[in-house]
Amino acid sequence: MDTLNRIDDEALNIYRQCLGVEPTDSCARMRLCQGLVRTNQLKDAIDIFREGLIVDPSNLRFRYHLALTLLKTDDIDGTIGECQQLMHQPSFETYKSRPELHLLLGKCFAIKKLFSPALKQYRLAGQTPEVMERLYELGEVAESMGDSQTAKQCWEEICTVDINFKDVKGKVA
Repeated sequence: MDTLNRIDDEALNIYRQCLGVEPTDSCARMRLCQGLVRTNQLKDAIDIFREGLIVDPSNLRFRYHLALTLLKTDDIDGTIGECQQLMHQPSFETYKSRPELHLLLGKCFAIKKLFSPALKQYRLAGQTPEVMERLYELGEVAESMGDSQTAKQCWEEICTVDINFKDVKGKVA
């Protein structure tokens, strides 16, 4: 199985050749970008995702993975911008990674200490354990910065799903 998942220069070159012959081949583009990300060639992956969006501007997968790659380079504003563009696509409502996108956007807003937009995005992401963890972290950061109102909102949101999550019961009492 390791051999199947291994990405080497030869495989990357083959995907590059495929794109040279057929620039609209979204599978080859995605595989190439995934390989570039795995081998930490993030700038190249970003450029190739952007080229793919020129060829196919409505490709939600490219835009989502571009946002993830931008986050790996600490380009928070770029990540937010790509997420927001994705949300404006007509097919976004049926996009299968929609909860993950809201989680990603919430994380970006939290990094920027924009608590209200982060909280809104986490609410849109659903009620998974990962969302509860992010809400808890957001509450902790808000509290440490003196924003007790946002902190309480985060912990109350968690209580509506799991009152026994960590120590939130004591935080809202």
